[in-house]
Amino acid sequence: MKPYNGDFVEAVLKPYEPVPSNLKIPHDNIGRRFSVYRNNVVASLIESLEVAFPVIKKLVGDEFFQAMAALYVRQYPPSSPLMMFYGNKLPEFLKSFQPVQHLPYLHDTAQLEFLLRESYHAGDPEQVDPEVLVKLTPEEQVQTCLEFNPAVKLLFSQYPVASIWEANVNNGPKPKPVEEYVIIVRPEFDPYPINMSQGGFYFIQALMKGNTIGQACEMTLFHSNDYKFDLTELFRLLLTTNSIGKVVR
Repeated sequence: MKPYNGDFVEAVLKPYEPVPSNLKIPHDNIGRRFSVYRNNVVASLIESLEVAFPVIKKLVGDEFFQAMAALYVRQYPPSSPLMMFYGNKLPEFLKSFQPVQHLPYLHDTAQLEFLLRESYHAGDPEQVDPEVLVKLTPEEQVQTCLEFNPAVKLLFSQYPVASIWEANVNNGPKPKPVEEYVIIVRPEFDPYPINMSQGGFYFIQALMKGNTIGQACEMTLFHSNDYKFDLTELFRLLLTTNSIGKVVR
């Protein structure tokens, strides 16, 4: 018997599938036992999604979330034993899930929550000495690259996803209907999102792609309408949140 083959998984996740014919339990009703196992597996996966996406659950309500999660579980069973990353397809699922089409911000909000989870489980950050940057001459600075710690994530959304998260997690103010440029940082144990300027977002995005500080400035001015973003304040943010892992010259 191969208990983890495709037929077995199909039978576990779909309540109307018959019990696999090769499953036998002496002196007991296999149908009853398998039904209990099936319910426990699905309930555990739904619970893992509730833990992973608390803001989505709060936005749609407990009952709706559980029903929606049950459909997701059956459509997207775990593909890895690393359950901390289960639910990575939920943002795309929400994008096409008809009952929530009147809530178009759910997709990006779920993406934010998943990125926060990835940030939480990322490796421990290195701490760069701020003096390394301060001591660089202007000529050296423009030729310098920065490597970011793995917990740092970027997300652009047409919706105020960081503000939605803040309102539901920390009782923040009511979100305004604007697009947001978000950086996720993890200075210590728990990551959190910060809403930032368009220019700052594009600047960090360019640095993450391996460009020098000088090249990142040029690319930001070319692609962004935000020509007056505060570079000094941006570096202060990156340094105080332990976001820069290495200075490469």
